[in-house]
Amino acid sequence: ATLARLRMASDEEDIDMSAFLSEVDNRQTPARISPGEDLSGPELRQIVMDKWKYPLEIRIHRRRDAFGKMTIWLQVMWKHLWEQSFPMSEDEYNAQLDAVAWYLSDWGLSDFVRQEIKDTTQNPGLTVNGGARTVLIPLALSADQIKMMYDNTD
Repeated sequence: ATLARLRMASDEEDIDMSAFLSEVDNRQTPARISPGEDLSGPELRQIVMDKWKYPLEIRIHRRRDAFGKMTIWLQVMWKHLWEQSFPMSEDEYNAQLDAVAWYLSDWGLSDFVRQEIKDTTQNPGLTVNGGARTVLIPLALSADQIKMMYDNTD
């Protein structure tokens, strides 16, 4: 039914762009998850270490998609605390994890993130060409939640 709605809007074979953009939004937004127990910084660190064996940098990242819509992601970086060149002290790293965990809990995404990290098959790291690979987990947030974090967003 959805594809039929997207195919043609009229006998003149015009594409229904609003239906198309709505379907793109639906496919990019993960299913709403009911909130679970709050996530803490130390727990987030342990989940990441259980999955990837290193205390990797975690941050909340925003980006615009191809249609200009602001999206928010949990980004697992390739850099880790035990690297000599890591840009944060252990206290700064723990404070960042606490802040990320607080936002995830406040948004009701604690259980979602726990499960996504556990289930992902992606691995952060450096590529053979000198690039870096991160793990991006899309966070389903309302416009109001996004505005709470960032000013001047649509």
